[in-house]
Parts: sequence; structure tokens; C-alpha cells
Amino acid sequence: MDAILSQHVEEMYGLALKEADFQAFTATSDSIALEQFDSMSPLEFEQAIAALVHRDGYYVSQRNGGARDMGADVVATTPDGRKIVFSASYRQPGGRPLGSPVIQTLNGTARPVHKADIVVAVTNSSFTSPAHALAREQDIHLLFGRRLRRWATWGTPLLAVLGIETRTVQEAA
Repeated sequence: MDAILSQHVEEMYGLALKEADFQAFTATSDSIALEQFDSMSPLEFEQAIAALVHRDGYYVSQRNGGARDMGADVVATTPDGRKIVFSASYRQPGGRPLGSPVIQTLNGTARPVHKADIVVAVTNSSFTSPAHALAREQDIHLLFGRRLRRWATWGTPLLAVLGIETRTVQEAA
């Protein structure tokens, strides 16, 4: 019984340390709460995504899109050389979920035009079922809701949130 109690105390102590780290991180400018996204403009949303990518240590070559962005709002490169293309779609709070046309556009340009290794559609809203289905078929990562909170608010690195293995530069070569 003492061994079980001792193990429990150690686990609770570990959780308390993690909670303290979490609270300290969320108080920094590196943390963006989901509610903050809702008060941004579409351009500010794209720039916030670029800032989060930079926070994770990636080189950001494009910080926002525009009329001729061909589906890429933010473009970054990981330290191991993989190119990530983001489509950042801002929605007014309570707005409709994003449908499959956003995914179709991104799918049509991310890899063939932008030479992406990793493709991400990110929104402060959500995605429809057809968008989810197409994204799964085309290996496009959807980032919203809890996953967006883990990345933006809690500071979990992007590739960990997406469930992508990180490689060392030597492994990539």
C-alpha cells in the first residue's frame, strides 16, 4: 500500500509541475487563446498562424496570402527541410464550417505548385464532413478546435499536434 501511495504522490507532483509550466506558458505572448482568434481580422489570423509557426522554430517564407496566393497563406520550412503549406481560413464567431472547396483548392496547389511536404488547413471555426473526408483522402491535416488550442494556447509543437514524426537533420539527409 505504501508503494502505491508513494507512486500516486509522485504522479500528482509531476502533474502539478506540468500544470505550473502550462500556466506560465499561457501567460506569455507565445500563447494565443482561441477567443483571441475570434477577434482578429482574416489578415491578423494569417499573421498569427505565421507567428506560431515561427515560435516552433520553423523558417517562415510567406506570412500571409492574398488574391494570387494559389491556396497558400503561410509557407514555412522545418529545420529538417520539409516544406509546410497552410491555408488559413478565418470565420466570424458562430460562422458556418468550412466546406470541401477550401480543401479542393489547397489540394490542387499545395503539392504540385508550392512543393509542400506537409499540407495544413487551419481555421478558427470547423470543417464539414465532406471536407474531413477529402482531407483524409488527400493527406491534408485539419487544424481547428482542440488541436488548434493545443498548438496555439498550450504550446505543443505543430508536428506533435499533427501526429507527424520529427526527424533530425541527419535523418533527412
